[in-house]
Amino acid sequence: GWIEFEPTAAQPAIVRPIDPPEDDSAISDNDTPDRDNQREQPEDLPGEALSPEERAGPTTLWESLNLNKPASWIWGGLTLLAIAGGAGWLVRSRRAYRMAQVESIYTDMLRWAGWAGASTSLSQTPYEHASALGQVVPEGEGPARHIVEVYTRERYGHKPASEQEQTATGNAWHELRPLLARAILRRWLSRG
Repeated sequence: GWIEFEPTAAQPAIVRPIDPPEDDSAISDNDTPDRDNQREQPEDLPGEALSPEERAGPTTLWESLNLNKPASWIWGGLTLLAIAGGAGWLVRSRRAYRMAQVESIYTDMLRWAGWAGASTSLSQTPYEHASALGQVVPEGEGPARHIVEVYTRERYGHKPASEQEQTATGNAWHELRPLLARAILRRWLSRG
């Protein structure tokens, strides 16, 4: 019932081995072929004989590239785009990390100031937040102003903080945090 045909006309015709006789009595139990030995070896396959180097395939990346094929150019272009995109992402994430560091200090300052009793609402500007914090903790207004200045310049001026400014902002937060902690403790003790 099957009709044999070769869909790839450029390939040599399919050569199939002749079927063994169907008479089961001709094969004894000792003549049964071993299954492991039935696998065809590359030299048993029809077609041109390949040298050992051709069977091994390309040994370097440059040998595997075929510059005459459009697919090589497409894959090369996609690889370059991926590398360029990864480099761009690293630059942007580094800048975002710097901003995130100052922004996280500012956000922590607002949270702690709210716990200490400073009026911090979303309608206020960062400088109004620093003034409200200064009313609750007068000695903390200086560090709060420094944090607000760097945050405002980064957030609204799109000027990333330098390493020295980031260090100074971290130091200002380390100076302000214990002052806010005492104010929070006083507020909670006065309530209870």
